Amino acid sequence: MNLGGVPPTDPHEKNGRLDAMFRDGLRTLFTPLDERECDLPVRCESQGKVFEARITRIRVATLRLRVPVRLPKGAEVKLSRPGYGTPTATRVVKASPAQADPIEIEVGYIVKQLPRGSFVYDLLRHLSDGVGRSHPRIPADIPGKLEILDRDGYPPVEGRIINLGIAGCGFDSPVDWPLGNRINLHAGPLARLRVLTVPGRIAHCKPSGQLHRWMAGIQFEMPIPQRQQELLGRYIAFLAATE
Repeated sequence: MNLGGVPPTDPHEKNGRLDAMFRDGLRTLFTPLDERECDLPVRCESQGKVFEARITRIRVATLRLRVPVRLPKGAEVKLSRPGYGTPTATRVVKASPAQADPIEIEVGYIVKQLPRGSFVYDLLRHLSDGVGRSHPRIPADIPGKLEILDRDGYPPVEGRIINLGIAGCGFDSPVDWPLGNRINLHAGPLARLRVLTVPGRIAHCKPSGQLHRWMAGIQFEMPIPQRQQELLGRYIAFLAATE
């Protein structure tokens, strides 16, 4: 992908186009993810009935369902799928008009109140690699180090940054990181860009799929210092231009 007409062979030329590309990226690549279209079978329980439905759109706090029966606004609907966590209680927030065919409803839930391990929690986590992510990330392969700030004398750990966005990144390393730890991420160098240092916290950590490797989700602490924010923008712009 090439944004703003910047040649991917040299996205660092100092003629102002890179800065414009970063500003455009904030409006295009990194705006909140409003919705995702899908076609996912799901089991529903509502008003004493059990029936099969399909999820056709996913938003952060609502799901659109195609259902075989009409349900009124406010009706409770429990969603589940065999092998995908415990049932999730939702409520109808929008119903199709009486003559609509197919019948569609929109159910809502409060993200912060979703039980861990519930169907919708796991669904959102699978889609966003962590519930609540509002900015997408670009695939990357950048050398990096994590410096733990909550433990004196703990040496920095080397690893690879596998994705990067304006609010966080994914970090692959041989360490199963404790959640919530304050860290400094040292990334790069990348091409002709100097090393980037950003403060953050470990948001989640899970096996990466490779033996003795773990993937940590890092949430950057806001606000990022101005100079590092500008450098982060150049990192993202470079990745976007060469993707």
